[in-house]
Amino acid sequence: MAARRRRSGYKSSYRKNYGQEAARRHIAEAAELSERLGGMDNEVKDFFFGLDSSRLKDVFVAYGRQFGFDKQDYAEQTFTKWKGGERKMSGLVAGRLFDLLPPIMPMDLKLRIVEGLFDKAGKKRTDHVLAPLTMPAAQVVAFVDQTLFSDLSEEGIDAGLKRQFKWLAGDDAAVSEKLLNHSLQVTFDAKKAAFSAIMDQFDRERQNHADTITEVVSTIRLRQHEVRIKRTDIIEAPKVVDPMTFERGGREPPKADSDYGWLVWLGIGGAVLYFLFAQ
Repeated sequence: MAARRRRSGYKSSYRKNYGQEAARRHIAEAAELSERLGGMDNEVKDFFFGLDSSRLKDVFVAYGRQFGFDKQDYAEQTFTKWKGGERKMSGLVAGRLFDLLPPIMPMDLKLRIVEGLFDKAGKKRTDHVLAPLTMPAAQVVAFVDQTLFSDLSEEGIDAGLKRQFKWLAGDDAAVSEKLLNHSLQVTFDAKKAAFSAIMDQFDRERQNHADTITEVVSTIRLRQHEVRIKRTDIIEAPKVVDPMTFERGGREPPKADSDYGWLVWLGIGGAVLYFLFAQ
């Protein structure tokens, strides 16, 4: 009996660990799918669940040919439960099914996915720029654009973003061109909005505080990239700096500690000697 109880406990622990691992895997797969779809996974899922019977059958047939007819049977039998929310579709299965949708997906949905991909493209990054207070706003913006936004290719989108939405176009050259043109427009609009906002701020600060202003701090955000800009009367030419130099506004760090550090150590040494002789 004792042996049976131990074995039962082992099976229970195994099932628990397996379930936890499966849950973590499903969460990771769902997150990966959401990233690949530019955060439009719910819209793509709604499109999939809204397919008419003929198109849905075509998707399931293609799914079976690629992953096995047993997978096709399971998907067809479970579809109603997925659609009704009785059962949750795993990220892996959803990704495989959604990969088959672009040929029948409407262009407006593809364009929204591209916009979502654009917003989430690239790694989170923060840079710091110091610029002369008297430097025209347009020149500050041009410096930031040329120096820090070079990760955007000449076509307006980086290679990573191209790979992420390549599946949307497939072998259709016309669709590929339309997605590329839309990406160019999204890039242009985002830059224009960000740069226009910061130039307006510069102009307002100069008009309202022309006699007293010594620094102007602004932020440009494009995708996951944030650039903090400080215009100060200490700097003669724009440059990218580290966060500490940025906070000091280009001023040299105080030297008091290094100039008088020997006095501190002399005092500590004297206190130690006094303590030893006092014993």
